[in-house]
Amino acid sequence: MNDTNIKILMLLLQDTFVLEELSMYLNLEKSSISKSIKQINSFLEEEKYPKIEMNENKYIISLSKKQQEILFNRKILMTSDEIYDYLYIKFIHNGFINLEEEREKLDLSRSSIFRLFTKVKDSLNKNGSKYVYIHGKVIELCHLSPKDLHLFFKILVKYFFKIDFSLNRVNLLDEVLKIYNTRELTIKLGKVFKENKMSLSSFLIAFLCALHVCTRLFKEIDLKLECNYDEYVNLKNSLNNHLKDFDLRYQEQVFYFLANNLSSAVPFEPEVLAKVKKLMPKIKEVFNLGEMKSIYEKMLLKKLCYSIFKYEGKILKVKKIDLKDIDSIILNIFNNILKSENMGMYFSDKVIIVQI
Repeated sequence: MNDTNIKILMLLLQDTFVLEELSMYLNLEKSSISKSIKQINSFLEEEKYPKIEMNENKYIISLSKKQQEILFNRKILMTSDEIYDYLYIKFIHNGFINLEEEREKLDLSRSSIFRLFTKVKDSLNKNGSKYVYIHGKVIELCHLSPKDLHLFFKILVKYFFKIDFSLNRVNLLDEVLKIYNTRELTIKLGKVFKENKMSLSSFLIAFLCALHVCTRLFKEIDLKLECNYDEYVNLKNSLNNHLKDFDLRYQEQVFYFLANNLSSAVPFEPEVLAKVKKLMPKIKEVFNLGEMKSIYEKMLLKKLCYSIFKYEGKILKVKKIDLKDIDSIILNIFNNILKSENMGMYFSDKVIIVQI
């Protein structure tokens, strides 16, 4: 199963789609979609699963929850990007990796595992990190650069973010990160947000779960700014109460992060937020929006951040759109704005944004 086939299958397990919709959502030619569906059906038939069928011009697949769970717990349905993220996170998290063991775990050929890990090494080399080979197939991390620390954090955020958006499918990072008890942490953080009347989002929870991992691994993490934190005593007490089972350093960094962002319009991943803030003036100018009401500007900022983050993280979770309701002229204008800034989004997210 190649990456395109996996993406089509993921979409069809979310909803039913006509060929044109699949083409738009995946930005692929209709002929490529049709060819891929034939390949998927051959795989499903061989594995004795119900095949993709056509019903009133819509592609549909009928799998029970149990069948979905079994099917997507197959390593063969991991995309190359998911395997890359797994290898990258595990190597940096553990400080070493045995490629022969990973090859067997992922059921890959030696050439495939070395090709995939070469991408990891290319990133490490480019960013100034250092590693050495020990006993042939074991690789040990010697130095992690600030750039790779940032990338490690970003991929972790994507992993935790996808938990809310992805289908029930295999992710080998679950085993690597199970020691952090993020399920309990998420519940505790929810109580903190509610107690302090703070708006909760999937991204904030994902960020704070990633922060938990990184504060345990790296001393370099420090979110304190030169400002007065005295006015946030209630927040600090709330964190001390609900996160008392978590280490003090993590409590401290969560406090700094939340206090820093209480006055922010849209607390988000800095790189994505910077891109959106650069994009906003062009959108307002081209669509002649002038002075937007604060509530609408905040809504647009938030939606743009999530859409770009999903696209860059290849998080394929879409909202079904009625193609008849789409204003193609406005959509084309928005597409041109994105192209001028070298940015991309999934089709469904573009449509939702132009309808705000």
